[in-house]
Amino acid sequence: MSDHTFDPFALGSGLPLADTNAVITNAEFKFDTAYSADACVIALTFQPEDGGEAQEQLYSVGKNFEPLSRGSELGHTSGRSVNINAQSNYGRFLGAAGGCEGFKEYAGKTNATPFEAALWIGTRWHLTTVEYETRNPQQPGSEAKVRSAVVPDEFLGEDSGN
Repeated sequence: MSDHTFDPFALGSGLPLADTNAVITNAEFKFDTAYSADACVIALTFQPEDGGEAQEQLYSVGKNFEPLSRGSELGHTSGRSVNINAQSNYGRFLGAAGGCEGFKEYAGKTNATPFEAALWIGTRWHLTTVEYETRNPQQPGSEAKVRSAVVPDEFLGEDSGN
């Protein structure tokens, strides 16, 4: 079970899913023009276990990726196998999930990969936020901006369906 205790002196990110236990109820690769005109995203729907409202989070996968099979799979436009970029938000999410005890064993049991949306559906997580710096690649001398992303820090297993 999660052993996260409240620290009244800690500061929050302001992101609604931070420090929450949630189950992923839906996952889909897609293009979302409100997020970015040319970057594929994975849309993960989190249902907080405290009974809060379900929330969809979009994680950029990166350029030259595209949704396949009506969003259930992810492919690269080159047709080759290409790793997900560690600097994308999906890369951050995937890296954090891969570092959680028990998740890689679970993934191996399901035979699903991060290129299949089904890998995430029914998984339970404790979520936190990470900060990262980003720069506009079109402007090499641009100032770095600090952003936050919701990522898992503990794998809580499979949803029991209750």
